[in-house]
Amino acid sequence: MLFKGFPEECVTLKSLKDGALSTGSSSKWSAEWGTNALPLVNQVRAQTWLAKCTLHS
Repeated sequence: MLFKGFPEECVTLKSLKDGALSTGSSSKWSAEWGTNALPLVNQVRAQTWLAKCTLHS
């Protein structure tokens, strides 16, 4: 699972980042991450949190 352990110990995502950096395909990883991926991750996390709250109430 790509985001397992996110954000502290997300080995798969770190590997993806390292691979992108080593191939030079993303010299601006943090800017691209913050602009493109982080909003999506936050949206999924919020939906997951809401789903868990709904199940436990």
